[in-house]
Amino acid sequence: MFRFSFLLLFIFSLSHAFKIAIFASDITSSQNIWNKRIADTLSSAGHDIVVYVISSYNTKPPSIEFVKGIKAEYVNASVSHDIHELMKEANDITFYDVPFYDNRQKARAKIFTAMAESCEPLITNSTFIDSVKSEKFDLAFTHMYTYCNIGIIHLTGIPSWIWLNSAPMAEHIGQSIGLPMPPSYCSHMMQDAGEEMYFIDRIKSFFAHLLTVPMVKMGSSSIETAYFRKHFGEDFPDLFELGKEAPLVMVNTVELYDFARPTLAKIVNIGGIGIDVNEGKKLTGDFARLVDSSDGFIVMTFGSIAPMYLMPREWKKSIATSFARFPHIQFFIRYEKESDDFTKSLPKNTHVSKWLPQGDLLKHPKCRGMITHAGYNSLQDVFHSGIPTITIPLFGDQPKNARLAEKLGVGVRVTKKEMMSAIGLSKALDKLTNDKSLTESAKKLRRQIELRPVSSSNLLIKWTEFVAEFKTLDNLVPYGVHLNAFVYHSLDVISFLLFSFLFIAFLIYRICLKCYRCVKCFIPEDHDFKHSHLLTSAVPFRMNSLESTSIGSFLQSSLSNALGDRPSKSFYRKRANAPTRPEAKHSKYARLIDSIKTTNGHNLFQCRARDCGKWLREGEEFALHSLTHEKRRSSEKDKVISVIKGKDCDEIINHINTDVQQLSTFLSTRQNIPVSLSTPSSSRISSNLVDLNEITPSDPIGTKTDSIINEPSTSTIDMNDQASQDNQQNIKVSNGSSKRRFNWNLFVRGCVESQCSFTHYQVLPMFKLILFSLLVVTCAVKDYGIPGWTCDEQVMKKSATVPKSVHSLRFADINVIGAIGDSITAGNGAGAADENDTLALQIQYRGLTFSVGGDMDLDEHVTLANILKKFNPNIFGFSVKTGAANVWASAQLNAAVPGARAVNLTDQANDLVQRFRDHPDKVDIVNDWKLIHIFIGGNDICAWCDHPENESAELFGHRIGDAIQILKNNLPRTIVVITGMLDITVLREMDAKNSRCEVMHRTECPCEQNQKFTTEQLRGVCKEYMQQEDDLQFSGRFDDTDDFSIIIQPFFEDYDHAPLLPDGTADVSLFAPDCFHFSEYGHAVVGKNLWNNMLQPVGQKSMVANLTDLSTPLSCPTASCPFIRTTKNSQDCSKYLTPVAI
Repeated sequence: MFRFSFLLLFIFSLSHAFKIAIFASDITSSQNIWNKRIADTLSSAGHDIVVYVISSYNTKPPSIEFVKGIKAEYVNASVSHDIHELMKEANDITFYDVPFYDNRQKARAKIFTAMAESCEPLITNSTFIDSVKSEKFDLAFTHMYTYCNIGIIHLTGIPSWIWLNSAPMAEHIGQSIGLPMPPSYCSHMMQDAGEEMYFIDRIKSFFAHLLTVPMVKMGSSSIETAYFRKHFGEDFPDLFELGKEAPLVMVNTVELYDFARPTLAKIVNIGGIGIDVNEGKKLTGDFARLVDSSDGFIVMTFGSIAPMYLMPREWKKSIATSFARFPHIQFFIRYEKESDDFTKSLPKNTHVSKWLPQGDLLKHPKCRGMITHAGYNSLQDVFHSGIPTITIPLFGDQPKNARLAEKLGVGVRVTKKEMMSAIGLSKALDKLTNDKSLTESAKKLRRQIELRPVSSSNLLIKWTEFVAEFKTLDNLVPYGVHLNAFVYHSLDVISFLLFSFLFIAFLIYRICLKCYRCVKCFIPEDHDFKHSHLLTSAVPFRMNSLESTSIGSFLQSSLSNALGDRPSKSFYRKRANAPTRPEAKHSKYARLIDSIKTTNGHNLFQCRARDCGKWLREGEEFALHSLTHEKRRSSEKDKVISVIKGKDCDEIINHINTDVQQLSTFLSTRQNIPVSLSTPSSSRISSNLVDLNEITPSDPIGTKTDSIINEPSTSTIDMNDQASQDNQQNIKVSNGSSKRRFNWNLFVRGCVESQCSFTHYQVLPMFKLILFSLLVVTCAVKDYGIPGWTCDEQVMKKSATVPKSVHSLRFADINVIGAIGDSITAGNGAGAADENDTLALQIQYRGLTFSVGGDMDLDEHVTLANILKKFNPNIFGFSVKTGAANVWASAQLNAAVPGARAVNLTDQANDLVQRFRDHPDKVDIVNDWKLIHIFIGGNDICAWCDHPENESAELFGHRIGDAIQILKNNLPRTIVVITGMLDITVLREMDAKNSRCEVMHRTECPCEQNQKFTTEQLRGVCKEYMQQEDDLQFSGRFDDTDDFSIIIQPFFEDYDHAPLLPDGTADVSLFAPDCFHFSEYGHAVVGKNLWNNMLQPVGQKSMVANLTDLSTPLSCPTASCPFIRTTKNSQDCSKYLTPVAI
């Protein structure tokens, strides 16, 4: 039977065999070995393989033994370059640090320019070109080092091709196919840097990425394109542009041992292809004898491209000295010469050979490690053998490869400079032989490679056959390849936003400048802001004529505005040093009164309030005002609080009235202030107080005229007969009272209209107004909503008919929402006023909880229930306000109980089912679609330390499953959404950064502080809990009917760090005062993450929550899949699409 199955498989493979060409550049032995492994693997799958080994140098055909059936042709396309001579010229670059601008770098460049120059003899070789055409290949492979082969593929009419990278993704290929490579953490392949770079490294990375394509074009593709156009016409396509059309790129790496970076669907990782992960062959001869008699051995080789005999003398001495310090270790060195000064200087425990059974040695149990130049093929041998390594990077991609080994925890890096003495290599050997973590990491990596879900061989074969079948894969081409750099990097958008920002900033500046000028009108020079009040008022002021009462009223209003605070110390110093000149002071008062007279009672502040204030400021009235200031300051705090709490401001205005009345009385009793009017008559100032209670600030400008009644004054200014007859008026004191608040719009309107020429206002100092406004804004009630959020009309509609399948469930189809869980779902502490409000921890703010909280709406607070209200305003079941689980008015279908663990969920599930049955007027238990949310696990893990046998991950999973089974048995048409539990080690990290959190957690979660368990142990248990939740989803237990399903939202799964502020301290804003439960803000942030996770397909959901801010966009369902994503519609949503209601 087995033989028959094998025969069928063989026949099937033959029927699907393709003819494939591999254009292999003969650069180094390691490159040839890699190309051989690809050819052997494809040939073993039944394909017809032809390998063209193309040499750009004067070298002998490589001795490559392909498997039977592979046809290999050697093509000499050299232009009199000898690779060995070129390597000798590049010796200084190989073993010494040479800057990139050094002239000696030209020696290394010659190696690559020789490949470009060899393109012309290659394409003019008619025998070779005709041979390729005659083979009629279905597919071709070409190497990353040259574009010439791409031109040959186009010239010979091969219908499709695959680009090969013998190392991790080359930057010029990545940029050609549209691969995003952020230079901030994706260092250049030729850069001595990993993914974590200092600023100077990021500068180098930026320019390296920027210059890669121009350099490749200049040194390779443009030269080779010119050759093709020279011989085949000027209309021959540009080779670099042809490279962008590659249907697929295969890279000699594995995601498990490469720097994590963005990728594309058309990039296939086939690292380690052909490397045998099984035990090596049994050693023979001297190798077996030496290995068997040793305690362990280390292999050293620099590959074929860097001959070790060319090493500097200092390096050779360093190696001999370092190896002698470890006599119990045997060292095997691949060395190109049998005998020279270096071999004679080596200690007895060191053995040299031109050839080593490297694979067999590395897989031997006694192998302690390998010393390598960090060539990528050598590193892959190390990774697949499960041994640590010492890397001595020489050039090219090797420095970056060495940092990769360090990052993976399997390598120790030694620089060229450190090799000049034995200290660096000796330290590295000491660490390699004594640090067990290196060996453990290496073995773990090997195990991961062995258990990789899909092998590299399988990927190579299947994708090769796929491309050969379909020729082009346009659906894998990102649109970014068609964009220019300006649009690709959104520079146009950034420019627009920057311009908009600058324009808005300019407008704000202009408005502030205008308001500043307004301020200058009311704040005198040398004004001391140190003790300014937070009292503000804007009072419409109307004056019909220039009469005695008008002058008095204006004078007192000017004093209360211009003298709103005590003068600065500098003023008193000036006054102390200035000569006493009463007549000068009096003349300024006279000018003030004259200026009032000239306004004719209309634009009272046309005299410029700043000047008016300056004149008034120098009077003795400052002394009196300072006294009144001290009295006001004593009760300032109470006044501010009363305003912020929204109380009536009568109290403050009455206080202002008192100040103004005292000033007015003072002025009216002064006998030494002469007033010069237009007539020589003597005069005496007298005024009555304007009652501010009568004038309501919110009234439109100039409309409050009825409350100002003219009547004869009991005390007036004597003027000429006509003036006295025309102008004897006063303002009646009214006993009316009306409630008012400061009208900011009224004040700004006056500012804009008059630009410091106020006709209708008297305003206390501007600084007070601004500071007061800031306080009111600061003390305003916070909300955490998304005002105006909506989605496309079609995705927000209900289905045309009630869906029968849970996989076709639109959000508007959900009529009922409920929840079970612990104190977080109950909302404990969510409404705490601040971190000291620990009493709030005992209050269940169910209306704020992230899943079923229904307080307010989405404009003010983000919860899943509030979002669903946008789709179905009639949804029922969300909890509101505060209250326990048994208080129906607040809890409704939120059955969560504080302190609950998974073992309690069955009781909650039964309770929830009963609530549905008790309210048939609200819920149609058979026909309504229901969403039940579950969040549990925090209390379970906190109890695990004391009773691990009772709180095991397996029991945790069983208990949740039992609760869900109850829901499934009793609630048809239900979808259960489970938010994965939060890693408890986050709390441990918060404790280390916030002492208050540490104190609170001592009682709430002592397991988290139990030092008997390491952070890794606790994290491992948390991961086991999370895995149990995942297993429930994929078990199929709850997906066997169309009207019920469960979905895990895993956005907490990989969130294993405390949220931090920029200064490194813990950001406690997400949490209630106990640093355990969520705050109102935390619930809003988690609610948004939950919603966005629900819209992501299963298998592609975000595993790391974004808890940094609430500004993350709230996603919308897509028209192509407007459902809650389930395990089934995530695979193919189109089969579940149903019409929407009209």
